[in-house]
Amino acid sequence: MILAAQREGSRRLAQMLAPLGLTPSQAEVLTVLDRAGEPLSLREVGDLLICERSSPSRLVRTMERDGLLRLQPHPGDGRINLASLTSTGRRLATRVASIEAQLHDWLREAVPDDELNAALDALQAVVAGTDSADALDRRRSIA
Repeated sequence: MILAAQREGSRRLAQMLAPLGLTPSQAEVLTVLDRAGEPLSLREVGDLLICERSSPSRLVRTMERDGLLRLQPHPGDGRINLASLTSTGRRLATRVASIEAQLHDWLREAVPDDELNAALDALQAVVAGTDSADALDRRRSIA
């Protein structure tokens, strides 16, 4: 059931993002950079992502190539690249936020608030103590 719900949510999100030419993973990077106030190192981006925990380098470089963000060497350490949104990336981040709000509205329509809250509590218990839970906690600190 958890897998089925996750797949349905992912499918709906992907459909909603398709007109923007974004994948859910790309949308997550835009959201993270937008909420963090950027710039962030690739490691910091990876620490905040759920979609690409191990290494967001390929994802970020594709987004750089597509003009959604820019990578620049850290002024104090040239081995570290800092990611920041371009004007195109910033505009898309705003649209992604709107799409995420629509997805949340769909969830609220599908499930009464008390049941949704109980489900969220249960899911938090499932992921407690995992890397994903840690990433969610870090994300809450930048929201």
